Amino acid sequence: MILGIPKTSKSISANGIEYIREPLSERRRRRNILTPVPRPLCKPINKEAFHLFLHEDILRTNLRYTNMKARLVRRYLCQSDNYSLPFTIQEFLACLVIIIRSGNDRDNFTELENLSSIDIGKPFYRACMTVRRFKYLLSCIRFDNSNTREARRADNKFAAVSEIWELFLSALPRYL
Repeated sequence: MILGIPKTSKSISANGIEYIREPLSERRRRRNILTPVPRPLCKPINKEAFHLFLHEDILRTNLRYTNMKARLVRRYLCQSDNYSLPFTIQEFLACLVIIIRSGNDRDNFTELENLSSIDIGKPFYRACMTVRRFKYLLSCIRFDNSNTREARRADNKFAAVSEIWELFLSALPRYL
């Protein structure tokens, strides 16, 4: 008897739940052990399948408007260092791949500095582009000419992405 409590192998609570006082000597059955289920990972993106949605015309149009915005930002900031050079199609695609991959790996809510950190980040993000260049590209990315948007919006409420949408629709018959 310990502290007035009889040393029995089982105790019953007020609501009827039975507790065992001594640890089990045998191993629990495997079906009683909860193990985390591995999350499914997406299959690698096939380059041809990726270009079905974003073919060369769409990429060049996006790149043209993005570089227009980048020139305005460069002029406003009066900077001429390497990170503010005009973007290339490879950089634009790398930016899209970073966004898609971070969503797939569930890193999309991780801070950008942590994604490419040497200590806790993944090497993939560091290999694609620097954080500073990635932020700059995200701030400059455009899908249309913002100088003429207001005039086009009077006729078309879809004006912000209508040119890209038309390019996408014109490419669909090639793949049907």
